[in-house]
Amino acid sequence: MFTKLDRGILQSSIMAEDSDTFKIWVVLLAACDSDGIAPVSAVYISSVARLSLDVVRAAIVRLEAPDPESRSTNDEGRRLRRVDGGFELINYQVYRARSLREAEAERKRLYRLHHPPHSPSSGEDKKNEEGEGEASPPVRKCPDKDGTDKDGLLPIPKGLPFELRDPLVNERAEIRRLARMIEQGKRQDGPDRISPEGLERRRQGFNQRIKDVS
Repeated sequence: MFTKLDRGILQSSIMAEDSDTFKIWVVLLAACDSDGIAPVSAVYISSVARLSLDVVRAAIVRLEAPDPESRSTNDEGRRLRRVDGGFELINYQVYRARSLREAEAERKRLYRLHHPPHSPSSGEDKKNEEGEGEASPPVRKCPDKDGTDKDGLLPIPKGLPFELRDPLVNERAEIRRLARMIEQGKRQDGPDRISPEGLERRRQGFNQRIKDVS
């Protein structure tokens, strides 16, 4: 896991803290899991930050206290909360959700850039654009020997960082949605326009990305 650094930190009141407190905050960010929990103790922070235990404990007290200068009104501006097994970074999920939205928006922008909805890549796509040549893609009813599921998709490996996992989850859901539309004989318009051959190419591209990260 790693934590993206939001440039908003430059306007954050955390920048006004002393260097030791800021260093400890960086340690907590780096140790944080996707659920916003840093599974560490004050003793561990003291060890990796090369700071005395008293300095670490004092910094934790400051980070747990209300911050009247914070831009966030969540929990009176507190940054940290003790939980079972470590510390919760109170606004971590807010920034993580924003990061995911921005990453997804960029993925869609790049997809639209390389797959214009009115520029079919083959004759079959052209037929689908005109409402002709509708055909059902091959539907797999049971897992294949190559490890793919009924939709011909490889499973997403466990333990991937969310920056790799979430785009794959979204792509898998999109492929399955398009497969159902073609299977049910529904017309695909706009960005949903795709032929069975085009769907198969997306399957193959998805599976290749799975192999690349496995």
